[in-house]
Amino acid sequence: MPQPFVLFDNVCKYYQMGDTRIAASDHVSFEIQKGEFCVILGPSGAGKTTVLNMLGGMDTCDEGTILLDGEKVSGFDKKRLFYTQGDYGLFQCSEPCCQETYDNDKLIRQMVEAQGYIIAPDGQLTVPENTILKTYIPSELVPHCPHCGKLLTMNLRSDDSFVEDAGWHAAAERYSEFLRRHEGQKILFLELGVGYNTPVIIKYPFWRMTARNPNATYVCINKGEAVCPNEIAKQSLLFDGDIAAVLAQIK
Repeated sequence: MPQPFVLFDNVCKYYQMGDTRIAASDHVSFEIQKGEFCVILGPSGAGKTTVLNMLGGMDTCDEGTILLDGEKVSGFDKKRLFYTQGDYGLFQCSEPCCQETYDNDKLIRQMVEAQGYIIAPDGQLTVPENTILKTYIPSELVPHCPHCGKLLTMNLRSDDSFVEDAGWHAAAERYSEFLRRHEGQKILFLELGVGYNTPVIIKYPFWRMTARNPNATYVCINKGEAVCPNEIAKQSLLFDGDIAAVLAQIK
């Protein structure tokens, strides 16, 4: 029997709701061979999204092992990611008075629950029967900077107030080092839905690096804006359409 392409071995994922710990994935085990087509079925809250998020590296498991083509993805190392444009999961001072960011997952959950929603283990929101949702949050949940007291805001690049903290700079260096190590080698620059708000961050660098490397391939999936310079046309694959629809057709 060949080594499975996907392996889940006793994988568990837990979420804390108040004093209660809920198992979104409870000792899940399965194998998928390369080339097999599989469907995950189950009612809302069964953990389907949780399983796929862990497989895709967007979430981590608390117990067990996940292998993708022999490579371990359970406990996905966030050091392999570079949120160059910011991270919705972080707050920063709106001033900003300092170059620090703050994890906001716990507080956002409290805000959502204070409005009347119930957060399922897989992240889905439900509204209890006969519940009227609030359109506000309690004042005590409004986040303020621990240093200057100003309001906190999302750590997203929108103007020159964007905070590039120590973690951002460390990730930028790891990304640069990755590019240096693979210079001239076969490499895929995959661009999903990148527009022209800040093209100098992702789009233009991808074009330049593709042009400099004859072994590179540039792939763009972008509805209405799937374009590239003529200089790299022979090294490019452009898909003008919805990302989910295009990926489904490719499969």
